[in-house]
Amino acid sequence: MEQNSYSERELENTIEKRIGLILRFGVGAALIVIILGIILLLANGGAGGYGVDSHGDNIWPTTVSAIGAGIISLKPSAILMLGLGLLVATPFIRVAASIYAYLRIKDVMYTVITSVVFIILIATVIFGNIA
Repeated sequence: MEQNSYSERELENTIEKRIGLILRFGVGAALIVIILGIILLLANGGAGGYGVDSHGDNIWPTTVSAIGAGIISLKPSAILMLGLGLLVATPFIRVAASIYAYLRIKDVMYTVITSVVFIILIATVIFGNIA
């Protein structure tokens, strides 16, 4: 019995370390991409690659297809949006990994709580874009 609880504790520690790595990797990748976007923006004299609006402000890509096309064209605004997207996606990935972790250790209460948090995050993205 003691051996079983020890291995469960080991499993929990391993999962927590992996979740920590996910957070570090996500933030680090976002940081690198954002820095690259800033360097390209400065190299282009502050132009984001999409022109300016009637107020003289840079136009930013707002759809996944526009961001994807802009990344391929190395447009600074698109690369900055990718970096911000990675930064925003990191907590979603962390919560999804936590759900998996709680399922793996058979912790029903935390699986349900974390699943509710994940649903709220998804609903915020969906309904935030509608409004």
